[in-house]
Amino acid sequence: MTTFDLPIQGMTCASCAGRVERALRKLPEVSSASVNLASEQARIEAPVGSLTQLIAAIAGAGYSVPSQPLELSIAGMTCASCVGRIERALSKLPGISQVAVNLADEKARLQVLAGFDPQQALKTVAAAGYKASLLWCCRCWSSPSACTGCCRPGYSSCSPPRCSSSSAPASTAPPGRQ
Repeated sequence: MTTFDLPIQGMTCASCAGRVERALRKLPEVSSASVNLASEQARIEAPVGSLTQLIAAIAGAGYSVPSQPLELSIAGMTCASCVGRIERALSKLPGISQVAVNLADEKARLQVLAGFDPQQALKTVAAAGYKASLLWCCRCWSSPSACTGCCRPGYSSCSPPRCSSSSAPASTAPPGRQ
């Protein structure tokens, strides 16, 4: 079991929160669920691979879980087995609702919940034996070359050491200033 903290859009009253909570509790794999209207969050205890079912239950109740795309460049894949290994590893991360890895273009396209830390995906790919880097800024989701400095206040762009699994651990200073 894992704890999912899901953002929920569209709730306007206590009745809405109750409706979402009841929809989640109807799922057989859910051991507990509580919804907070003020924070627009649901806290759910469920198996690691159940995020898709949780999101579907929330959608079935008439609400949505905001998500955003995340794209990774992956080096070192040679066959369909590599693709499957990476997809299985990434699918286990709480906060990733969809995973599609393409061998031909060496990319992983993910749908992640708002607030998901991309470093988790990079570390997971590295643990599976491959090198990964973000094709988007770690914070603003623009391409790293277009980032206006939100990754590192005071600097004009994302750098590979912050957004790559093949680098040293993340730091708040840019390369050469650590």
